[in-house]
Amino acid sequence: MSKGEGMQTMNQVRSAVQRAHFMGSCIKVLLDEAKTKRERQELLTLQNDEVRIEEGFCTIYELLSGEKPQIEWGTGDRQPTTYLEGLRHCIEQELNNAEFYRKAGDTISDADLRTRFYSAALDEQRHAAWLQYFYLLYK
Repeated sequence: MSKGEGMQTMNQVRSAVQRAHFMGSCIKVLLDEAKTKRERQELLTLQNDEVRIEEGFCTIYELLSGEKPQIEWGTGDRQPTTYLEGLRHCIEQELNNAEFYRKAGDTISDADLRTRFYSAALDEQRHAAWLQYFYLLYK
């Protein structure tokens, strides 16, 4: 891996940590507003997935850099204020994250890391489908 490729990979892994952390926080807000037990159970599963994704990418970041990643909240990282808005916002973010993970996986030469990115993309697509299902129930 060239130095430039290594920096690109580190940046992608750092972004993956940020994305998973932010989604976990958004889903936590939804958990507090969930309308039914089934929704809460599925949202809890999604939140646990986000924690697993974040921890996996944190471990990779630490192996690559020797440091723990710092979570930085950008100015565009806002929390939803209503359940329906939160669902819509999370659907959009999950779809954006799925595309990011897939594209990142396409650029990475390490087979294990590439697989991790592709797996995260599939998880995000599944999350978006569940969130869209709940959104359609209340729209």
